[in-house]
Amino acid sequence: EYTMIDEAGTHNGTETILVVDDERMLREMLSGFLSEYGYTILLAEDGQEALEVYNSNKNNIHLVLMDIVMPRKDGISTYKEIKESHPHATIILMSGYSANHTHVPENLKIVRKPFSFHDMVKTIRSTLDGNQLNC
Repeated sequence: EYTMIDEAGTHNGTETILVVDDERMLREMLSGFLSEYGYTILLAEDGQEALEVYNSNKNNIHLVLMDIVMPRKDGISTYKEIKESHPHATIILMSGYSANHTHVPENLKIVRKPFSFHDMVKTIRSTLDGNQLNC
């Protein structure tokens, strides 16, 4: 039988991804979708929780996928805090706003919402593969 994974087998991975979004439905959908590709998923619902999860799992997290606009602590300040203590951290931000964000750090990877899950998994895979080339 035909599954989505057959078509996109090249995007499979075994890495651990921290998914951070205050929308529970999107968190769960991303988590389920990425798990099907073989990724291990950790979840956080805002920047504050993301920092706690990141700091307690920092040796195991290969990529952070994080929304920009969240309560308590937004994605940009969370990005900066993670990068301060872990300069090599790999972070992709998600944004539903097309306006240019102020104080967006250089070389920031931003995926616009709404995105297709297929495009997202391709972006994640190419980002992870790109990092391996830089090591």
